[in-house]
Amino acid sequence: MKNVFIFLMSCFCFLAVGQQEEVEQDSSFKDACYLFSHTEEMPLFGTCDLDSLSKKEQRECSDKELLNFFVENFKIPNTGCFASKLIIQWTIDKEGCAINFKDVRPLHESFTKAALNVVNKMPRWIPGKQNGKPVEVRYTFPLYWHTK
Repeated sequence: MKNVFIFLMSCFCFLAVGQQEEVEQDSSFKDACYLFSHTEEMPLFGTCDLDSLSKKEQRECSDKELLNFFVENFKIPNTGCFASKLIIQWTIDKEGCAINFKDVRPLHESFTKAALNVVNKMPRWIPGKQNGKPVEVRYTFPLYWHTK
């Protein structure tokens, strides 16, 4: 096993606060466009068998696969830092792509770069839904690690 341990805050990956933020749009759009941080159906990551799993099991499987994806792909830069916390954010768009990466709690440029590399490697997600329609969802991911 690697010398890297990644721990997540409670509920794994979500820091959803149940708020909606209106995204500025041209007034010619008929439907309001929202960026959600929590939806009726949150985005799902990975290859879980969705047909045979309950909603709770789908969420658990998605969280576990996302955690494994980060463990396998996040390379901690050699900066002399032994334990730390990084909070990153991205948006899952209506097609399931991870876009608009942001380092919420920057530590060092190299950590931001390493996290961005992982987000850029992500396969498509199953997009979140609100009222049965795909919507953009902001995803916040706290990353804790300790190296030996």
